[in-house]
Amino acid sequence: MVERNIGILDSGIGALPILKRLSKTLSNKTFYYLGDNDNAPYGNKTNYELLRLTINNLSLLMQYRIEALVVGCNTLSVNLLSDIYNFMSIKIFGTFPPVETAFMNNKKTLLLSTVSTSKHYIKYERFNNLTVLGLKNLAKDIEDNVFDLNKLNLFKHLNVKQNQNCAYDNVILGCTHYDFIKNKIFNHIKPQKILNSVDFVCENVEKYFNINELQDKYKKNNIFFVGKNASINEKIYYSVVKNDLN
Repeated sequence: MVERNIGILDSGIGALPILKRLSKTLSNKTFYYLGDNDNAPYGNKTNYELLRLTINNLSLLMQYRIEALVVGCNTLSVNLLSDIYNFMSIKIFGTFPPVETAFMNNKKTLLLSTVSTSKHYIKYERFNNLTVLGLKNLAKDIEDNVFDLNKLNLFKHLNVKQNQNCAYDNVILGCTHYDFIKNKIFNHIKPQKILNSVDFVCENVEKYFNINELQDKYKKNNIFFVGKNASINEKIYYSVVKNDLN
């Protein structure tokens, strides 16, 4: 049975929930996770800064002979996915806010994302019953408080006055970091449904590999954390993410 190395790239801890799910659903895979925590958050950086960081990170990941890459960062996917395609001749999966799903259902929707990601979707506000809110520091706050997310004050990032008289059918989590506090966000805004970019990219990856390879449910995955921040990401994965998300 064919083994395939999968690289997962993120600005920090945001794609750890992606790793958690894929390591359960895809057997015969070896995962290499690179989180660039030292340079997080990515959402406030210029495309030039992002490109420089990304080329360095991709060069490192390619040393592990990865044959597929999951770009687990919404900011990178929205801004640089075409550049990443040009740099690497392997299968690549981007992570995008599932706004099309909300548009199809014509539901009143709030998209929460980094500032950089929000700039790409704000043009759809007028015609698609969509409100876009770019959050400058929420991803960093999650990074800083991941071991005790009860310390995170969501009111500091989401002013309750903005939403108290405005019921949303859907809230889209347009940054993978936000998956860590999806329950907090749900309780704060009280939408009918949370739509998560983590779920959508995982479904795409699972569909691709399940079509192309038979799975062995008895085989255990190998997971390696690489890069300068490997030890901290490994600690967070096994102590926070793998057990349960806050």
